Amino acid sequence: RVTRVELRRMPVDLSDLAKSIAEELSADALERQTEFVIAPDLVVNADPRSRDRLRVKMIELFRNDLPNLRGL
Repeated sequence: RVTRVELRRMPVDLSDLAKSIAEELSADALERQTEFVIAPDLVVNADPRSRDRLRVKMIELFRNDLPNLRGL
């Protein structure tokens, strides 16, 4: 069943979201020293209900890139 819900656009701080993900991934990868450089004040206008989906996609992106950083 498909329902329609009106979007509520509000500021979502991607920098804070990225920082929390980086902290989690750094704790998971203790055997490898990793530094994440995250730009400050990255804010998008999005429906706050989509924050969980944004988080999942950002985790996927971070995890996909970690194996490619060997030797850098």
